[in-house]
Amino acid sequence: SWLGSSPRSASAASSAGTARWTSPTLSRQAPSSRSTPRTLGKAASVAQAGEVIVALDGLYDSTTQPAFSLYNAQGVRVPDGVSLIAENPGFVTFQGRSGMGIDFLGSGAISGIRLDGFSIAVRFTRGLGAIVGVDFAGCGIGGGGAQSCVEVHGDAGVTMEPAFRTDYFFAPGYALAGTYGQGQLVVRGGRLTLARDTGVSGNSALRATESSRLLVEDFTLSSSTTPIGFAATGGAKLDLVRVHVADGGPSRWGVAAYHGSTVTLQDCTVEGYGVSVCV
Repeated sequence: SWLGSSPRSASAASSAGTARWTSPTLSRQAPSSRSTPRTLGKAASVAQAGEVIVALDGLYDSTTQPAFSLYNAQGVRVPDGVSLIAENPGFVTFQGRSGMGIDFLGSGAISGIRLDGFSIAVRFTRGLGAIVGVDFAGCGIGGGGAQSCVEVHGDAGVTMEPAFRTDYFFAPGYALAGTYGQGQLVVRGGRLTLARDTGVSGNSALRATESSRLLVEDFTLSSSTTPIGFAATGGAKLDLVRVHVADGGPSRWGVAAYHGSTVTLQDCTVEGYGVSVCV
């Protein structure tokens, strides 16, 4: 099985592939002889496997990006084998109006970008993926209990790392990540604070569903108002290693596994919850 080994990282992808540049303002051209499309959608539509789309500094929002302009937008569809990175990590923001942000159609990586206001910020459905140094603000909105900032479906295997960031959120959002089908997600490091309750029973900050698997290592979840901190349901497997869960409130559960799911905890602490672990 894939879980436990790392797919190619965004940094490895960027150093190995040919760069295609994009800028939301065209205030400057890319440092290459290629033309610099204004939209991410155009850059993605011509990118080939093994190439990297490099986003120049700026705000990519509904005024310049048709893929982000509708409330139920389908987002930018990134071809198999293509990665998306910020030229300068932390200085590139993709801003949506609900809907989809970045939809990977196969293997790929995203690095150094802030995503704001999407129902689903990043989705993988197959292949191997990496999410490195990505921040989320107000994502998961408008999606009820089935949506989260990051979704891993099908047989995709994804690694998620905060890199130079310590927190995944600049502003309160809903669920950080969810796995579905046979999908596998490894979250390594980082902190999530102020994840909000969507009002859906059983909603959690990180969750595994169906036959998927979620492994979380060296992670802190604090001050979350979701009913459950970490959850596994429908036969999923949840593994927590060196995870600290705190300050959820007396009416909430820290970790839960139900409907035939399993959970393992290694060197974990759960405090400030009405129920620490429910299996």
